[in-house]
Amino acid sequence: MKTKIFALTTIFAIALTIAVEFFLKKTSPGIETDAAYSIMLNEKLWSTNLVHNIISTPLVFEENVIVRTTRDIVALNKENGSVVWKAPSIAGKLIPTISIVEFPLVGNSDILAVVERTDVVNVRSPATGTVIWESRIQPSTVDEILLVDHVLLAVIHDFKLVAYKANSGMVLWDVDVPHRTGLNIAANPNYVVLSASNQVKVYDIQSGKLVKEKTYEDLVRDIILDNETLFLTYTYNREWYIASIDLISLENNWTFKSNNANNLNLSISGEYLYAYNNALISIKKDNGEFQWQVTSQGLFSAPATYDDKLYYISLLENSHKNICSLETKSGIEKECISLSSKYTYITPPLYIDGPTIVDSIIIFNNEDTINAFRVKP
Repeated sequence: MKTKIFALTTIFAIALTIAVEFFLKKTSPGIETDAAYSIMLNEKLWSTNLVHNIISTPLVFEENVIVRTTRDIVALNKENGSVVWKAPSIAGKLIPTISIVEFPLVGNSDILAVVERTDVVNVRSPATGTVIWESRIQPSTVDEILLVDHVLLAVIHDFKLVAYKANSGMVLWDVDVPHRTGLNIAANPNYVVLSASNQVKVYDIQSGKLVKEKTYEDLVRDIILDNETLFLTYTYNREWYIASIDLISLENNWTFKSNNANNLNLSISGEYLYAYNNALISIKKDNGEFQWQVTSQGLFSAPATYDDKLYYISLLENSHKNICSLETKSGIEKECISLSSKYTYITPPLYIDGPTIVDSIIIFNNEDTINAFRVKP
């Protein structure tokens, strides 16, 4: 989730994180997940309750599944769901009048990075949870972090972009960035792309040198990189567009006009680009050809794919949550399974965490519980 947010004091952020249930109202549980699966899910492998609400899409490194709750970072055994290690971790920010926004996990098999409270970049071992290094950003705060190979990037609230050597915390470079709202980053092993309001800037990832920049007539929102192709969403005359951009020249490859009225987030899987929020749109990434669209009176998570099917979590306006599957090529719904729910959202979230699929195992969160099923072929 990429949202520009206002800086708050560390104490206030911790208090809001601990009081996250203030934004939720308890209700009676709905249909149990394992009572409903049939076509989509084959075998329930495990289900583990972590007590506190889970606020990250599961990451899988070797034999561990790692998630973040409002209080902890937890590693679970991929095969049976038992807790391998647990480390206290305070996460959370407040967007005034909107919702609590938490920082997810980023990582690879060597490095696990999070933002503690709002002003500490914290790097741990994914095998043990041991802290390797941390960097305090006071008096400012961190808006976003991103890990690419052995470089950890951090967008600082007072308009800086910092690159750390991921295994040591040594600062490789830092640059001032435009004083604009909506700072988002994407990166590959060679370049870092930053969007700031209506500007897009490309930096060399090793030196921080500005390589290319472009100014749009209106706001650039989400950005994502696929090799040397940049995909972005932007607005023009109050209409939403999705574009494919050559990273080196910043010239358009193609543009797709969306009839969706809300900000769209982007993800890539195989030959398709997916845009999601209150709709789920499939586009061929090489030519911008529209494939299909599914709409909802709520939110879609980022999708995950396995074989010829796509899986996602949906949250309806009445706080009812489903896990669903579609045919990747046609968008035809195969099945939706109702997830049990303890809460009704008083303040709707800005995003929901999606599933992760490793081999034939689908792993997904439902409030304070993480589940693992084997997907049917």
